[in-house]
Amino acid sequence: MRSSYYQVRKDYFSDAVILSSQGSIYSLCRLPNLNPYGRISLLAASLRKPVFLLEFNHGYKESLVPYSRELSFTYLPGNAEIVSITAFCKPGSNNTVIVVAYIKVGKTETGQCLNIFTVKESGSDFNADGLASSCSLEINFIPYHVTHCLCHNEVTIVLSGSDNRVHLFTEDSITHAAQEKIAIDEFPEFKIEFPSVVLWIEFHILREKSLRLTAIGCECGNFYLYIVDTKSNSVKTMANVNHGTPVTSSRFLDDSDTLNLLVTSSLLPATVYRLSCEFYLCYVGRYLFHFDITGIFWKSF
Repeated sequence: MRSSYYQVRKDYFSDAVILSSQGSIYSLCRLPNLNPYGRISLLAASLRKPVFLLEFNHGYKESLVPYSRELSFTYLPGNAEIVSITAFCKPGSNNTVIVVAYIKVGKTETGQCLNIFTVKESGSDFNADGLASSCSLEINFIPYHVTHCLCHNEVTIVLSGSDNRVHLFTEDSITHAAQEKIAIDEFPEFKIEFPSVVLWIEFHILREKSLRLTAIGCECGNFYLYIVDTKSNSVKTMANVNHGTPVTSSRFLDDSDTLNLLVTSSLLPATVYRLSCEFYLCYVGRYLFHFDITGIFWKSF
């Protein structure tokens, strides 16, 4: 390995964090960093708390030294079981927002909540001591995947639920109260009720084309890919394929002129969709999809 690469300490496994309970596929997220040369930090949550901050610090001779710290989410009740977590920066500021979806388990108090925490601004790095609760909102469904998307210079919190729908939330900058938004206003791809619980949601924004690509994976195996015109707020085209097993995650991977979409499922090998930014081409298995503004064409190979 070249000397210019950073080396991780050989004993880094001895610094592994032991969680007090298991997590979920949604309990790990990356913290935003406005400094492109800053450290990469992760949040790892266990079901019954605590939440750990994980990162590598620069050590001696360009080595990377692992570092972990428990974060105190004091506003989460003692009977909370964390289901999902995400983090983002508010536009125009260094404030980091952490969103936690959880359920309350107990004999006397039960329910589901969405808590929004704001980390006070402190330079370009994450200030673990500036964690404060902004608001809490009770929800009437079991939460699954919580993520976020920037739309019209405002970050929208996106949460899938046990009611087979995707819900949208925003925080009022003045009152710091969370409120649910109507999906069709800005996210027409979420106006329908899906055939089963949505397990994963992934976004990719093509700013130069004013397009948003939204990938949606369901528990029943259905996988949807939407192309949305963000100027007219309309769905240009949509493709749907069934993986035959629950879709557990997806990730857009940008590779020069080609946009790749990696999709994983619970029982089958991962699948890669290849999308051309020129004419929206993607394939999976033996099926070839051609996307254009007027519709979708199918061709097997």
